[in-house]
Amino acid sequence: MRGDALALLVQPNIGQPGSGYDYNSAIPLLMAELLPNGVLGLGVTGVKVSPAAELSAGWFRAMRGPFPNVRLVATGGVHAGNAEEYLAAGASVVAVGSALEDSEQLARLADLVGGAAAQG
Repeated sequence: MRGDALALLVQPNIGQPGSGYDYNSAIPLLMAELLPNGVLGLGVTGVKVSPAAELSAGWFRAMRGPFPNVRLVATGGVHAGNAEEYLAAGASVVAVGSALEDSEQLARLADLVGGAAAQG
């Protein structure tokens, strides 16, 4: 798992993506927005939603109705104990940070990733 890497570009501010981004690039573009409608039509791959822990999994569930095709990335307060809840609520991806420093959580996260890969 440690050998795997994901390349992506994150635009941290609300509004138009930075100039010069190639929308045909193989590198996904994620915008940081509170509401997905702020980036619809901009050609972004997904929306980084942070801090997810403050919004709750219910926010992701609520956003699935009006925005069923927007990929939501839950980050900020996501850990081994709540990652599945965000995924079940509609997050396309969860991103963890400090959880990677905790060996117990790292093992649990590896199990989640392995289980998801097995389900295909």
